[in-house]
Amino acid sequence: MIGIQADIELFAVCAFELTDIVELRFLPKAESQWVTVRGLAQLNGSLTQKNEAGQNIYVGANPRKAVGGTKADDVACARCLFADFDDIALDEIRHRLNNILFPMPTLVVNSGHGWHMYWRL
Repeated sequence: MIGIQADIELFAVCAFELTDIVELRFLPKAESQWVTVRGLAQLNGSLTQKNEAGQNIYVGANPRKAVGGTKADDVACARCLFADFDDIALDEIRHRLNNILFPMPTLVVNSGHGWHMYWRL
């Protein structure tokens, strides 16, 4: 597998369990959709279309207790520590993490405006 579907599947297995419910948030429309991780890669076509139509697609960093959960109280458990670095080069982020003896992230995602780092707990 290559391309977006492979990236989605890699992200899913690094950050979640297959039965976890994740929130997909589409901005700027501020709409959400919930799906199990097992079903995430199957949305490849529709996610690609939404992205090409100008939607920024974000996946909640931690699983939800149920479909519809958007608040902190709706988080089922902490699977990942997440950090968002905007307007910083990847080499600079790595340098900063090394200087504070922080482990390298499990997964690094280019958000288009910076870098999202995920540490699987």
